[in-house]
Amino acid sequence: MPNLNTRIMRRVYAIWMLRKVTSPRVAKFLILVAAVWQFKDRVFVAKVFENMPSLADVQATYSFFSSAMMHTQLTVQLSILAGALFSLLLLRDFVNRKELTYWF
Repeated sequence: MPNLNTRIMRRVYAIWMLRKVTSPRVAKFLILVAAVWQFKDRVFVAKVFENMPSLADVQATYSFFSSAMMHTQLTVQLSILAGALFSLLLLRDFVNRKELTYWF
């Protein structure tokens, strides 16, 4: 049977890990992963790049993506919006962090 110190430290480590896993940064990251997964599930990305005009033609590229965005499903639009939003929130968290610790 482990001694008292070992049992207490196991509980302390378990609580510390639980706090790190349930941090707001991890929640934002998981939502970002879910949005990207939803996008990947709904859109055949290789075909989008295959049908896309040259990036040198800025007007055609803008027209292509705006038309694609307007004529796609609502779930794809929401996943793009959520992905962009949570990417920006995570970027803001990384830029504004004060202490040098783990990323979460």
